[in-house]
Amino acid sequence: MALRRDAAGSSGGGGQARGPVRPARGRAPSYGSYLLGTDNAGSDVDAVAVGPASLSREDFGHALTRLVVEQEGPSAARFVADAALPLVKLSLDGVHFDVSYASRPEGVAPCPPTELLTRYGERLDAPGFRSLNGWADTRALLDSVGHEGVGAERFRTVLRAVRSWAKARGVYSHALGYLGGLSWSVLVAWACTHAPREASASDSGLLAYFFETFSAWQWPRPVTLTSETAGYRAGDRRDLMPVVAPALPPRNTGRNVSRSTHQVLRDELTRAREVVRRARAEGTEASWAALFEPVDLEKELPVRLRVSVEASSPEAREMAAGWVLGHLTALVYRMEADRRLFARPFPTPAPEGPFLIGLSTRDPGGNEALSVRPGSALARTMNEFRTSFLEWSHRPQGAALSIGLVPR
Repeated sequence: MALRRDAAGSSGGGGQARGPVRPARGRAPSYGSYLLGTDNAGSDVDAVAVGPASLSREDFGHALTRLVVEQEGPSAARFVADAALPLVKLSLDGVHFDVSYASRPEGVAPCPPTELLTRYGERLDAPGFRSLNGWADTRALLDSVGHEGVGAERFRTVLRAVRSWAKARGVYSHALGYLGGLSWSVLVAWACTHAPREASASDSGLLAYFFETFSAWQWPRPVTLTSETAGYRAGDRRDLMPVVAPALPPRNTGRNVSRSTHQVLRDELTRAREVVRRARAEGTEASWAALFEPVDLEKELPVRLRVSVEASSPEAREMAAGWVLGHLTALVYRMEADRRLFARPFPTPAPEGPFLIGLSTRDPGGNEALSVRPGSALARTMNEFRTSFLEWSHRPQGAALSIGLVPR
């Protein structure tokens, strides 16, 4: 079995939605930015392989990993079995793939993903259903902007700009408690399908409408794209910023947003609205470039918590860093138990870390919240996080975690 990219689906400029990633014996439909046509040379290709009930997810993951390692070397594949969505991470000819797996229920013959979801969705296990729904969500996004919006090309143009802005400002990450790729795509699609005629006449008009709309959005009012998901109602504390996936069942794609990251997102959307207003008025390259200025860590995050890992091999370190990334939102939730404290997780340029979380207090007398002396609330939270790492059942031999404030 050899995965490859279709010749029509090479990385690079947008265009028509591209075809699936094809194994030698079967099909693995792609989804996400690759299917949307907004991927670039550094993007991962998300794909879901579909197999029979007799092939378990673990057997698929280990078999595919072993096969790719035999052909490409030990660093070419890794099976992440303990993730919320287990997947095989592959690197082939410089292209990175994240391949999840869905098994057809017993007695179900091979069929298209739409039929598998519609007729047999209730019989799929949770990871398999989630993987196939990634494909369904992407198709629904493309359908919405094609049928009711400004068209797929303008949607892609505005989405690329929003993604570039969100990445520069450090708010493009579901794992860190912000909004991920699907969430931002839904918001842009909503803007494309609701913009008045004068806003939809140009790319800059649509971008301005996007920031004007969502900087003033009355959260937790949900953002929904389809009539089928319009009935979504915000419920628990995880619904601070409900951006609802377009395919059924209705799901909040922003469930990792916390009290702190919600405020960061609102602040950044407001900043972007003002920058775009000024750029449209001035019309200079410099005024537009200000939209994509990276966050100045020293200036905007003067107090920072640093989380890093060490391990005996690059593979073990990457695995340990994956655990940290998967648990950073839990760390932020624990810190936020002190209502005086605000946390701003920041994306790391390297997958193995270190991970930085800016800390601040908006209470003039709340500097006590930043104390890490023994017995303080923040020190207890840090110790609990260390303990969770040490108790991790899949922790690589000798992997160690370090957590502490960065010296000013």
